[in-house]
Amino acid sequence: MADLRFGVLGRLQVWRDGVELDAGPRQQRALLAALLLRPGKLVPVGDLIDGVWGQQPSESAVRIVRNYVSQLRRLLEPDRAPRVESQVLVYASGGYSLRVPPTAVDIGVVEELAAAADEARGSGDRDTAATLLSEALGHWRGDPLAGLPGPYAQTQRAKLVERRLGLIESRIEVDLELGRHTAAVNELPELIAEHPLRERMRGLLMLALYRSGRQADALSVYDQVRHSLAEELGIDPGAYLQRVRQQILISDPALSPPNAEVATSLPKPAQLPAAVGDFTGREALVEELCATLRAEDSPALAVSAVAGMGGIGKTTLAVHVSHRVRDRFPDGQFYVNLRGAGEDPADPGLALAAFLRAMGLPEIAIPDGLEELSALYRSTLADRRVLVLLDNARDAAQIEPLLPGSSGCGVLITSRSRLATLPGVRLVDLDVLESSEAVAMLARIAGPERIVTDPTAAAELVTACGRLPLALRIVASRLASRRSWTLRSMVDRLADETHRLSELRIGDLAVDSSFALGYAQLDIHQARAFLLLALPDNPDFSLHGAAAILGSGLRETENLVESLVDAGMLEATGPGRYRYHDLLRLFAREQTLSTENIAERNAAIIRLLQYYLVNARDAYGLIWPGHPLASDMTNQMSELLFDVGGIGPATNLPLYITDLLTAQMWVVREFPGCFGLAIQISRDPAVPILPAAVLMLGIARSHDEGVLWSGFESVRAAAHTLLGVAEQRGDRRAEAIAAFTLGRTAQRNGSLDEAQRYAEQAELACRRTELESGGTYDPTRLIVSGMIQRLFGAIAAGRADYDTALACYLDLLAAHRRDSSPSCEVETLIDIAQVHIDRGESRAAVAMCEQARALAAEIGCRRGEAIALGVSALAHENLGEHDAAIGCYQDSFDLHGPDPLRQKQAAFLLVRIAVAHLSAGRAHQAADAGLQAVHRSREVGSELAEAESLTVLATVRATLGLTGEAEHLVRRADDILRRLGLSPN
Repeated sequence: MADLRFGVLGRLQVWRDGVELDAGPRQQRALLAALLLRPGKLVPVGDLIDGVWGQQPSESAVRIVRNYVSQLRRLLEPDRAPRVESQVLVYASGGYSLRVPPTAVDIGVVEELAAAADEARGSGDRDTAATLLSEALGHWRGDPLAGLPGPYAQTQRAKLVERRLGLIESRIEVDLELGRHTAAVNELPELIAEHPLRERMRGLLMLALYRSGRQADALSVYDQVRHSLAEELGIDPGAYLQRVRQQILISDPALSPPNAEVATSLPKPAQLPAAVGDFTGREALVEELCATLRAEDSPALAVSAVAGMGGIGKTTLAVHVSHRVRDRFPDGQFYVNLRGAGEDPADPGLALAAFLRAMGLPEIAIPDGLEELSALYRSTLADRRVLVLLDNARDAAQIEPLLPGSSGCGVLITSRSRLATLPGVRLVDLDVLESSEAVAMLARIAGPERIVTDPTAAAELVTACGRLPLALRIVASRLASRRSWTLRSMVDRLADETHRLSELRIGDLAVDSSFALGYAQLDIHQARAFLLLALPDNPDFSLHGAAAILGSGLRETENLVESLVDAGMLEATGPGRYRYHDLLRLFAREQTLSTENIAERNAAIIRLLQYYLVNARDAYGLIWPGHPLASDMTNQMSELLFDVGGIGPATNLPLYITDLLTAQMWVVREFPGCFGLAIQISRDPAVPILPAAVLMLGIARSHDEGVLWSGFESVRAAAHTLLGVAEQRGDRRAEAIAAFTLGRTAQRNGSLDEAQRYAEQAELACRRTELESGGTYDPTRLIVSGMIQRLFGAIAAGRADYDTALACYLDLLAAHRRDSSPSCEVETLIDIAQVHIDRGESRAAVAMCEQARALAAEIGCRRGEAIALGVSALAHENLGEHDAAIGCYQDSFDLHGPDPLRQKQAAFLLVRIAVAHLSAGRAHQAADAGLQAVHRSREVGSELAEAESLTVLATVRATLGLTGEAEHLVRRADDILRRLGLSPN
């Protein structure tokens, strides 16, 4: 039989032969928990229903229980043959029984360890008892039965929490019997703060203080609890506390520890700083670090290093973890702030001398040299279990002398630098808090009622703080000290980015001061890179883009940016891609204003624009081969150099594009950066906007996914900004491009009147350009004029004015053939085919698509070929030629498939294949294609395509007589459409 194991002391977990299994939905897991906590016992079905659903169960609760039991049996006994009775989850006499040994469940293991601890303690073996109790407590992984619904889980959760607290108290009692009073004095205050009404804990603290020679402090604990109970509950302390107080007052000999262990000759340091009471989040990371430090079977010293930017919460996390694992290191805990982020880092020799003094070594026994100090330190810690917390370290050289030699010790390090060269270290890169954790932190410090009152402002405040713990603590502390302030008022104070950092200060806490410590450690080349790379309004940037900004080679740039990552001043988001934390970017920009001259800043932005133009040109030329817009981007490079003084030709720009796939991937990754830069350039009167407008046009056309495209809003925002600036500056060509782009997005969204207005404005701007230039040859104007005419055709087609649309497209086709623009000709042929379809002339549409496809194949335009095939397939469908349509759709899909810019279109093609199969009466093939369409739609994030896929599947199920399934699929599709703001059919 398989080895089944279960965990209830945290989230419910199931393992079979060491492999964790998915225990199913929440109510199924709640039912399993009800059986696990009564292993081997018969639980009536009625009790299970009451435990999971309470007093108002579903009418189908019995059926649901049977379904859950059936699923659990398949989970626990996957190899059980059909009709063979289950040996694990057994039904008898109207109930179910889970036949597993008690120790198959972690709480059963805990109880076995607790019983063994009681036996060892009773026989006088207190060391073994303490070890067994610590092992038992180590089985808790968080809140018991976390996330499980139902009254039974709620009741058992409370019992399990109570059981844990009782075991903690028993373990501390044993520690006191062993003479470990200092450890108890350090541990109990934090526990009491969490559970202030547990008198047993208060009594243990009084006893620990008394045995530590602090009789007055012990009596003070009693006075505090008496005051609290009187204030909160109106009662006096119980008999147990009163008895302990009386014994302390008379110095009762019974308070001396029985058979206490003889103290070693060296004291046990307990230097950990106080844990933060409002520590929030990072549960998984805390457990991971605790597990590393608690590992018993490791032959080597356990060393973990937490790295991250200033203000990320490294020290708070490390101190919290250290307190959690303190019981694993009964011989002491060291702490030192190594001041690695400052100008005066700590001398490791002085730190070693302080550690040795803390262990009781006389001054005369402490050597002077670093090597001798380190050797004595390792010798003193041999065979001892000590935790060493090295906070704020600078580098590996500072840390290495401070590492113990004993595998029984543990070391936890924090540093802004990634200490990759430290032997045997386990590196942890600390990130900002999750949004939910950040809101929870605000609630704990500023008060939960504020979050409940205005959750939207809370989310905005978390975003403004970049989820950085230091910024959140400052904001929450300011709110806590100003009860009349609201979350919204604090959001308003942080709204202006130019003053945001000045708002993030309170007392001796300041975000910019924390950042300044890291900035001061950079050399001149790192500092320049840190400042210049923060200039563009890009969410992230590539190594090639960084090289352009810095005007340096790729290898040199990589060394610089990677050194900034190691220093915690940049984040690496993937191979060759980087980003700033939002607040760190603001800090860099503030420094730039005072350290970098305007010419240097402008030159960096122009180099980035040049880089975008040259790579966008190469990408566009591969996506739409022979299109004149690619050549115009080269023209804009020259115009840019001519208009901006002091900028030399970009002879060493890093080129990324090598083939069609890299071209497509480059557009995907750089799309946000190109539009962010276009908007940013529009705010700088020293930089012409026409190159940015041409860049915007080329990237938008490269990235366009038609009606399924999610990039409309980015395009509209950039085009709207550029249009306003172009009108203000009188740049007619930039105005024409921006107005055309807005018209195109409006037409795609079905806003035809708006599209008409923008198209007319773009056309007027082109005419004015021609008049102002005296008819001089202007490739930009000619290219945009052709696009505007195509837009007029699309608007006419949208209004069902097919004659006008066809006339526009035919005139445009003649012009493209006259000017030898094959890519443009391909687009126009497809437009004409679409008009033929709209007019009911599908056979003519097929002919047009064949011309477009052949020409696209001739010039190597895969996208044009794929689009032509898709339109041709639609025409074949209209003609009832379903097999021909499916063949065209499949060919189009195969061409779209590798293109990362057309993934949503590819998903929609699978939908059309399913529809064609259905129209041909092939329901099963339609079902297969529909399922593929659902999966592909989810993979690429196209909810519209998913809704269409589900609708097709619903029709298939209805055709097969599966009405219930069909109705379910329709509801799912309708839910998606409503979420998208669309009306279900």
